Amino acid sequence: VTPDVVTCTAIISALDKGKQWRGALALLNAMKNNTSNNYPLPNVVTYSCAISACARCGKIPIAVSLLDELRYHSSSNNTTDAIRMSTWVYNSALAAYNNKASSLRNPIGTIQS
Repeated sequence: VTPDVVTCTAIISALDKGKQWRGALALLNAMKNNTSNNYPLPNVVTYSCAISACARCGKIPIAVSLLDELRYHSSSNNTTDAIRMSTWVYNSALAAYNNKASSLRNPIGTIQS
């Protein structure tokens, strides 16, 4: 059974929640480099989940690189509706980055007022 984009995106989202950025990036790359047709092409939600996983784990340069890649694809003339930039993508990246920054400011988990 070949997974669809929803299944692959759900897996990347779960990897994001588990702070497994390498796994999320590996699956995204497999989807992008789909030479054997085993994976669907990623969509904007797939990218957003991968961006979130990277940002959440402090891999900000990789997250920014994915944002740039998505921005490039969304501005090309051959862009399909599957890849479009949206506020949701930026909010996802910012939220993950903010969560990471908050944990760095508060490393022992005390409640901030």
